[in-house]
Amino acid sequence: MSLNKVLRSSLWLYASGIASSFLGYLYWLLASGFVPPSTIGDAAFIIGIVSLTTSIFSLSASSGATRMFGKVLGHGDRKSLNGFFAYSLALTLSIYSAVALLIFLFGSLTGFSRLDILFISVLVALGGWPTIMTALYYSTLRTNVIALASILSSTLRLVL
Repeated sequence: MSLNKVLRSSLWLYASGIASSFLGYLYWLLASGFVPPSTIGDAAFIIGIVSLTTSIFSLSASSGATRMFGKVLGHGDRKSLNGFFAYSLALTLSIYSAVALLIFLFGSLTGFSRLDILFISVLVALGGWPTIMTALYYSTLRTNVIALASILSSTLRLVL
């Protein structure tokens, strides 16, 4: 693997982060003109809770998966890659689903409505998919795909 490819991949990730942050800022700026501040506060709170919960309970599975995926790809072992991918995805989805179930079961103690708790639970349960998929693309250094998907999703969110 050449240094040039690693640097180019890093630049794609940097551009993705900058564009995503900027488009996210524009989104919230535009949204504040359509909805009351309390709605934006509730949305920010829910996003924060989901982000915090998924980062705590991910157990750094994406970092470990990225390392293992990269190692087996470096050796050209596609069969092991399939095994590691399936295991990582199953483990991550199991953990996230268990946490989502706990949030759903104990969510009534927080004072939020059942619909809010259900929404948070679903977001947490689905949080495992992007972490493992992103780990796979990171390990292949196809970060341009991640950057373009991030920019397109942020742009689509802004348009909608």
